[in-house]
Amino acid sequence: MAPTGYLVLLLQLFCISLGLSVDSKELVDTKVTNCSSVKPIFVPKNISNNIPDFPVDGSRLSICRSRHSCCTPDMEDALHSRVRRDFQSLLHHSSQTVQGLLYTTATTLQNHVTLLARSSENKTLTLFSEAYPRMFTVAHEPISSLYQSLLVYLNRSDPSLQLPSSIPSGDAGRLQQLVLDFFAKLFPLVYHQAVNLHAMDFTEEYKVCLRKAFPEILPFSDFPREIALDIAKTFEETKVLLEALLLGADILNTTDQLMVSTSSSGLDNCYEALLRLHYCPRCQGLPVSI
Repeated sequence: MAPTGYLVLLLQLFCISLGLSVDSKELVDTKVTNCSSVKPIFVPKNISNNIPDFPVDGSRLSICRSRHSCCTPDMEDALHSRVRRDFQSLLHHSSQTVQGLLYTTATTLQNHVTLLARSSENKTLTLFSEAYPRMFTVAHEPISSLYQSLLVYLNRSDPSLQLPSSIPSGDAGRLQQLVLDFFAKLFPLVYHQAVNLHAMDFTEEYKVCLRKAFPEILPFSDFPREIALDIAKTFEETKVLLEALLLGADILNTTDQLMVSTSSSGLDNCYEALLRLHYCPRCQGLPVSI
Protein backbone atom coordinates (compact mmCIF):
# COMPACT_ATOMS: atom_id res chain seq x y z
CA MET A 1 0.00 0.00 0.00
CA ALA A 2 1.27 3.46 -0.89
CA PRO A 3 2.05 5.85 2.01
CA THR A 4 -0.94 8.06 1.09
CA GLY A 5 -3.18 5.00 1.32
CA TYR A 6 -1.92 4.32 4.83
CA LEU A 7 -2.69 7.90 5.85
CA VAL A 8 -6.24 7.77 4.51
CA LEU A 9 -6.71 4.43 6.28
CA LEU A 10 -5.55 6.01 9.55
CA LEU A 11 -8.11 8.77 9.10
CA GLN A 12 -10.82 6.17 8.58
CA LEU A 13 -9.71 4.29 11.69
CA PHE A 14 -9.85 7.59 13.58
CA CYS A 15 -13.49 7.94 12.64
CA ILE A 16 -14.20 4.40 13.77
CA SER A 17 -12.49 5.19 17.08
CA LEU A 18 -15.09 7.88 17.72
CA GLY A 19 -17.36 5.02 18.71
CA LEU A 20 -20.16 6.17 16.44
CA SER A 21 -22.33 3.80 14.43
CA VAL A 22 -22.48 5.56 11.07
CA ASP A 23 -24.87 2.94 9.68
CA SER A 24 -27.43 3.14 12.48
CA LYS A 25 -30.98 3.77 11.24
CA GLU A 26 -32.67 3.74 14.64
CA LEU A 27 -34.86 6.70 15.50
CA VAL A 28 -33.68 8.68 18.53
CA ASP A 29 -36.57 9.59 20.80
CA THR A 30 -35.99 13.13 22.07
CA LYS A 31 -38.21 15.23 24.33
CA VAL A 32 -37.41 18.56 22.69
CA THR A 33 -40.39 20.92 22.48
CA ASN A 34 -38.93 23.88 20.57
CA CYS A 35 -35.86 24.78 18.51
CA SER A 36 -35.05 28.20 19.98
CA SER A 37 -31.90 26.93 21.73
CA VAL A 38 -30.27 25.65 18.56
CA LYS A 39 -31.05 28.49 16.17
CA PRO A 40 -28.07 30.59 17.40
CA ILE A 41 -25.84 27.59 16.59
CA PHE A 42 -26.98 27.16 13.01
CA VAL A 43 -27.20 30.83 11.98
CA PRO A 44 -23.39 31.51 12.28
CA LYS A 45 -22.85 28.40 10.14
CA ASN A 46 -24.94 29.92 7.34
CA ILE A 47 -27.60 27.26 8.00
CA SER A 48 -30.39 29.73 8.56
CA ASN A 49 -32.95 28.99 5.86
CA ASN A 50 -36.20 27.46 7.05
CA ILE A 51 -35.03 26.56 10.53
CA PRO A 52 -38.23 25.30 12.17
CA ASP A 53 -39.49 26.98 15.30
CA PHE A 54 -40.76 23.68 16.58
CA PRO A 55 -39.54 20.10 16.01
CA VAL A 56 -40.55 18.40 12.79
CA ASP A 57 -40.61 14.76 11.73
CA GLY A 58 -36.99 13.59 11.88
CA SER A 59 -37.54 10.20 10.27
CA ARG A 60 -36.92 11.75 6.83
CA LEU A 61 -33.32 12.52 7.72
CA SER A 62 -30.68 10.11 6.48
CA ILE A 63 -28.06 10.47 9.22
CA CYS A 64 -29.42 12.45 12.19
CA ARG A 65 -32.65 10.47 12.35
CA SER A 66 -34.93 11.05 15.34
CA ARG A 67 -38.67 11.08 16.02
CA HIS A 68 -38.57 14.84 16.41
CA SER A 69 -35.89 17.07 14.89
CA CYS A 70 -34.97 20.72 14.55
CA CYS A 71 -33.34 19.91 11.18
CA THR A 72 -34.91 19.43 7.79
CA PRO A 73 -33.38 17.21 5.09
CA ASP A 74 -32.02 20.34 3.35
CA MET A 75 -30.42 21.48 6.60
CA GLU A 76 -28.89 18.05 7.11
CA ASP A 77 -27.34 18.17 3.62
CA ALA A 78 -25.98 21.64 4.31
CA LEU A 79 -24.51 20.51 7.64
CA HIS A 80 -22.95 17.47 5.98
CA SER A 81 -21.23 19.74 3.44
CA ARG A 82 -20.15 22.04 6.26
CA VAL A 83 -18.56 19.16 8.18
CA ARG A 84 -16.69 18.09 5.06
CA ARG A 85 -15.36 21.60 4.40
CA ASP A 86 -14.37 22.18 8.03
CA PHE A 87 -12.59 18.84 8.28
CA GLN A 88 -10.72 19.38 4.99
CA SER A 89 -9.78 22.91 6.03
CA LEU A 90 -8.43 21.69 9.36
CA LEU A 91 -6.45 18.92 7.70
CA HIS A 92 -5.13 21.31 5.05
CA HIS A 93 -3.95 23.79 7.67
CA SER A 94 -2.30 21.08 9.77
CA SER A 95 -0.77 19.46 6.68
CA GLN A 96 0.67 22.75 5.43
CA THR A 97 2.18 23.45 8.84
CA VAL A 98 3.89 20.06 9.06
CA GLN A 99 4.97 20.18 5.41
CA GLY A 100 6.63 23.52 6.02
CA LEU A 101 8.41 22.16 9.07
CA LEU A 102 9.67 19.08 7.17
CA TYR A 103 10.87 21.08 4.17
CA THR A 104 12.55 23.67 6.40
CA THR A 105 14.27 20.97 8.45
CA ALA A 106 15.49 19.20 5.30
CA THR A 107 16.80 22.46 3.82
CA THR A 108 18.49 23.43 7.09
CA LEU A 109 20.10 20.01 7.43
CA GLN A 110 21.34 19.99 3.83
CA ASN A 111 22.70 23.54 4.08
CA HIS A 112 24.43 22.73 7.38
CA VAL A 113 26.12 19.61 6.04
CA THR A 114 27.12 21.48 2.86
CA LEU A 115 28.59 24.27 4.99
CA LEU A 116 30.53 21.76 7.09
CA ALA A 117 31.83 20.02 3.97
CA ARG A 118 32.95 23.29 2.37
CA SER A 119 34.63 24.32 5.62
CA SER A 120 36.43 20.97 5.79
CA GLU A 121 37.51 21.34 2.16
CA ASN A 122 38.91 24.83 2.78
CA LYS A 123 40.80 23.63 5.87
CA THR A 124 42.26 20.70 3.95
CA LEU A 125 43.38 22.96 1.10
CA THR A 126 44.88 25.41 3.60
CA LEU A 127 46.75 22.57 5.30
CA PHE A 128 48.25 21.44 2.01
CA SER A 129 49.17 24.98 0.99
CA GLU A 130 50.99 25.56 4.28
CA ALA A 131 52.54 22.14 4.93
CA TYR A 132 53.15 21.02 1.33
CA PRO A 133 53.32 24.19 -0.79
CA ARG A 134 55.05 22.40 -3.67
CA MET A 135 52.31 19.79 -3.79
CA PHE A 136 49.38 22.15 -3.30
CA THR A 137 48.75 22.92 -6.96
CA VAL A 138 48.51 19.28 -8.05
CA ALA A 139 46.65 18.20 -4.87
CA HIS A 140 43.96 20.83 -5.31
CA GLU A 141 42.07 18.87 -8.00
CA PRO A 142 41.67 15.51 -6.17
CA ILE A 143 40.71 17.28 -2.93
CA SER A 144 38.04 19.42 -4.58
CA SER A 145 36.83 16.46 -6.64
CA LEU A 146 36.30 14.34 -3.52
CA TYR A 147 34.23 16.95 -1.71
CA GLN A 148 32.25 17.78 -4.85
CA SER A 149 31.40 14.09 -5.36
CA LEU A 150 30.21 13.77 -1.77
CA LEU A 151 27.99 16.85 -2.05
CA VAL A 152 26.56 15.70 -5.39
CA TYR A 153 25.64 12.39 -3.72
CA LEU A 154 23.90 14.26 -0.89
CA ASN A 155 22.08 16.67 -3.19
CA ARG A 156 20.56 13.82 -5.18
CA SER A 157 18.21 12.83 -2.36
CA ASP A 158 15.14 11.30 -3.96
CA PRO A 159 11.82 12.34 -2.34
CA SER A 160 9.83 10.22 -4.83
CA LEU A 161 10.72 6.96 -3.12
CA GLN A 162 7.78 5.03 -1.71
CA LEU A 163 9.69 4.33 1.48
CA PRO A 164 12.84 5.88 2.96
CA SER A 165 16.14 4.17 2.19
CA SER A 166 17.24 1.55 4.66
CA ILE A 167 20.57 1.55 6.45
CA PRO A 168 22.75 0.26 4.94
CA SER A 169 21.21 1.53 1.71
CA GLY A 170 23.78 -0.01 -0.64
CA ASP A 171 25.54 3.33 -1.15
CA ALA A 172 28.22 2.68 1.46
CA GLY A 173 30.52 0.79 -0.92
CA ARG A 174 30.34 3.56 -3.52
CA LEU A 175 31.04 6.25 -0.94
CA GLN A 176 33.97 4.32 0.52
CA GLN A 177 35.42 3.87 -2.95
CA LEU A 178 35.26 7.64 -3.53
CA VAL A 179 37.46 8.18 -0.48
CA LEU A 180 39.83 5.33 -1.34
CA ASP A 181 40.17 6.66 -4.90
CA PHE A 182 41.09 10.04 -3.45
CA PHE A 183 43.92 8.56 -1.43
CA ALA A 184 45.04 6.50 -4.41
CA LYS A 185 45.25 9.70 -6.50
CA LEU A 186 47.08 11.41 -3.65
CA PHE A 187 49.67 8.64 -3.24
CA PRO A 188 51.85 9.47 -6.30
CA LEU A 189 51.89 13.13 -5.28
CA VAL A 190 52.94 12.39 -1.69
CA TYR A 191 55.46 9.79 -2.85
CA HIS A 192 57.09 12.28 -5.22
CA GLN A 193 57.13 14.89 -2.45
CA ALA A 194 58.79 12.47 0.00
CA VAL A 195 61.44 10.72 -2.06
CA ASN A 196 61.97 12.65 -5.27
CA LEU A 197 61.10 16.25 -4.50
CA HIS A 198 63.65 17.98 -6.75
CA ALA A 199 63.43 15.60 -9.67
CA MET A 200 61.03 15.84 -12.57
CA ASP A 201 57.49 14.76 -12.01
CA PHE A 202 56.64 11.07 -12.45
CA THR A 203 55.39 10.01 -15.81
CA GLU A 204 51.68 9.34 -16.14
CA GLU A 205 52.38 5.64 -16.66
CA TYR A 206 54.30 5.49 -13.39
CA LYS A 207 51.54 7.32 -11.55
CA VAL A 208 49.01 4.81 -12.88
CA CYS A 209 51.25 2.00 -11.68
CA LEU A 210 51.46 3.53 -8.19
CA ARG A 211 47.70 3.99 -8.01
CA LYS A 212 47.10 0.36 -9.02
CA ALA A 213 49.56 -0.82 -6.37
CA PHE A 214 47.95 1.37 -3.70
CA PRO A 215 45.67 -1.35 -2.19
CA GLU A 216 48.65 -3.70 -1.72
CA ILE A 217 51.27 -1.19 -0.62
CA LEU A 218 48.99 0.56 1.90
CA PRO A 219 51.25 3.64 2.04
CA PHE A 220 48.93 5.38 4.52
CA SER A 221 48.46 2.24 6.61
CA ASP A 222 44.77 1.57 7.45
CA PHE A 223 43.87 5.24 7.76
CA PRO A 224 42.16 5.58 4.33
CA ARG A 225 39.86 2.62 5.02
CA GLU A 226 38.94 3.90 8.48
CA ILE A 227 38.14 7.42 7.29
CA ALA A 228 36.28 5.99 4.27
CA LEU A 229 34.03 4.02 6.63
CA ASP A 230 33.33 7.10 8.76
CA ILE A 231 32.60 9.37 5.80
CA ALA A 232 30.38 6.78 4.11
CA LYS A 233 28.40 6.21 7.31
CA THR A 234 27.90 9.94 7.90
CA PHE A 235 26.79 10.83 4.38
CA GLU A 236 24.66 7.71 3.96
CA GLU A 237 22.74 8.34 7.18
CA THR A 238 22.38 12.04 6.37
CA LYS A 239 20.92 11.21 2.97
CA VAL A 240 18.47 8.72 4.49
CA LEU A 241 17.29 11.39 6.93
CA LEU A 242 16.93 13.94 4.11
CA GLU A 243 14.92 11.48 2.01
CA ALA A 244 12.69 10.65 4.97
CA LEU A 245 11.96 14.33 5.59
CA LEU A 246 11.28 15.06 1.91
CA LEU A 247 9.19 11.91 1.54
CA GLY A 248 7.10 12.82 4.57
CA ALA A 249 6.40 16.26 3.11
CA ASP A 250 5.58 14.73 -0.28
CA ILE A 251 3.14 12.24 1.27
CA LEU A 252 1.38 15.02 3.17
CA ASN A 253 1.13 17.12 0.04
CA THR A 254 -0.33 14.23 -1.98
CA THR A 255 -2.77 13.29 0.78
CA ASP A 256 -3.79 16.93 1.15
CA GLN A 257 -4.63 17.07 -2.55
CA LEU A 258 -6.51 13.78 -2.27
CA MET A 259 -8.55 15.04 0.66
CA VAL A 260 -9.80 18.14 -1.14
CA SER A 261 -10.56 16.32 -4.39
CA THR A 262 -14.11 15.34 -5.23
CA SER A 263 -13.04 11.75 -5.63
CA SER A 264 -12.10 11.24 -1.96
CA SER A 265 -15.27 9.27 -1.27
CA GLY A 266 -13.38 6.82 0.92
CA LEU A 267 -13.91 9.18 3.84
CA ASP A 268 -17.69 9.50 3.53
CA ASN A 269 -18.14 7.42 6.67
CA CYS A 270 -15.76 9.73 8.44
CA TYR A 271 -17.77 12.79 7.49
CA GLU A 272 -20.98 11.06 8.64
CA ALA A 273 -19.35 10.20 11.97
CA LEU A 274 -18.24 13.79 12.47
CA LEU A 275 -21.74 14.99 11.57
CA ARG A 276 -23.21 12.66 14.21
CA LEU A 277 -20.69 13.88 16.75
CA HIS A 278 -21.03 17.64 16.20
CA TYR A 279 -24.44 18.40 14.70
CA CYS A 280 -26.88 15.54 15.24
CA PRO A 281 -27.31 16.51 18.92
CA ARG A 282 -28.11 20.05 17.76
CA CYS A 283 -30.72 18.71 15.34
CA GLN A 284 -32.24 16.92 18.30
CA GLY A 285 -32.61 20.26 20.03
CA LEU A 286 -29.74 19.85 22.47
CA PRO A 287 -27.67 22.98 23.22
CA VAL A 288 -23.88 23.08 22.85
CA SER A 289 -23.40 22.60 26.59
CA ILE A 290 -24.73 19.05 26.29
